[in-house]
Amino acid sequence: MSDQAPSDKVKRTTQPLEDQAWAEIAQASRDATGVKQKPRVAITNLEEPAISLLQAAFNQYGIDTVVINSEDGQFLRDQKFEGCALKLSSSAATILETARSSELNRHMVVYGISSNAVMILRLLKYGINAILDHPINEKTLDEVIKATHTVVKGEIRRFIRVPLFTLISVKVEGDVTTAQSRQISATGMAMVPNKPLAKGQKVTLSFTLPNTQFVNTDAIVCWLSEREKMVGVRFDPPENCIELIRPWIEENLALS
Repeated sequence: MSDQAPSDKVKRTTQPLEDQAWAEIAQASRDATGVKQKPRVAITNLEEPAISLLQAAFNQYGIDTVVINSEDGQFLRDQKFEGCALKLSSSAATILETARSSELNRHMVVYGISSNAVMILRLLKYGINAILDHPINEKTLDEVIKATHTVVKGEIRRFIRVPLFTLISVKVEGDVTTAQSRQISATGMAMVPNKPLAKGQKVTLSFTLPNTQFVNTDAIVCWLSEREKMVGVRFDPPENCIELIRPWIEENLALS
């Protein structure tokens, strides 16, 4: 990654893989009459200063927050939320199961707060969209909310990019390592690899989308970000992944 260019190119690494735009998502939050409502995020089972940091971060993008303590997630059956930021503790599985089985909230964006790797791995199957370390780092929080707020707000753009945290097996020239995804579209993915990758390098990726089928595909590294230790890959060829990933995106984000 030593050939990464100065700041102007670093900025470009955060731009989309397609036409300088990833997309951002679909189906606005609406009430029974079809009128768009101000989006809300449930801040669940967290304490100060995390609560205040999350409230400030969401508020700057016009997103309301509601502070809730719950062991069973019953509130997710009774009220509509566009997102949930929760502590990944022993009760988180029950809450996430309630959310993903709820007609009101099964498409919500989930922000998991934890530094417990074992707990994170245990809960990945519920489709955690972003992970924040505990205690929360304010700068990292701002970056995560900036990258995902359009998803929470249900804003629609041409291409579709989904924030997603999942583990990936990465095969490079016969060696196998791992990576953590950050964003995915039907034709590419942004991820943080455990070992450095080079632009133009060919890799084979294996991962499972939450609650759906296994994906195995070749890919090419098309951009690097030293600052974020992130790489972008383009699925190669993209056709098979489009058939697998686009339906999952549409289903999980209620695209019309």
